[in-house]
Amino acid sequence: KHLKHLNKRWINGFVNWMERMVRHHRISIFIISVVLLAASIIGIYQIKISGSLLEDMPQNAGFFKDIEFFEEEFDGVMPLEILIDTKREQGVMKLPTLRKMEELQNLIAEEQQLSPPISIVNLVKYSKQAYYNGNPKYYQLPTSQERNFILPYAQGLETSGNNLLTSFVDSTGQYARMTTFMKDIGTREMEEIEEDLWPKINE
Repeated sequence: KHLKHLNKRWINGFVNWMERMVRHHRISIFIISVVLLAASIIGIYQIKISGSLLEDMPQNAGFFKDIEFFEEEFDGVMPLEILIDTKREQGVMKLPTLRKMEELQNLIAEEQQLSPPISIVNLVKYSKQAYYNGNPKYYQLPTSQERNFILPYAQGLETSGNNLLTSFVDSTGQYARMTTFMKDIGTREMEEIEEDLWPKINE
């Protein structure tokens, strides 16, 4: 019973056809193989890589509309983390560093596909505003004269018993984290944004 299927008529016909083709049409087989190989290579280069988050999700799922809502209202759903190395301990809390980070945030905010970023800069600005009784016009980085009492105030801010500073800066004060969110765009669009931002960042 294990060999019975080998005696089926269509299997014998298929084997005989292959034998006939290999014996009498060898050149045709080589040509067809080369053509198929070339077509496959061309097809591989036609593949477009996409890192879209929503593309692979079922559009009839209940959470699909929720994701679209958050993307529309908050300018993106996919977090993009930027690590800033100041090269020295406590370098993050230096005013020149904070001003450079503010310039970077303004640069990122100009990109339509990215949301306004959040970092230690926002915390320091909020600290100054809170120090001046919540006046909105003081939502800005402190001056050289104000830094001595604004920055320690920012370092002591807490919420639910947790220090807010630890959300943006490591324990050594050398590394800072900047968070932005990007819209559901493909890999190619993200590479174009990166190519556009890098020259401006390096300036």
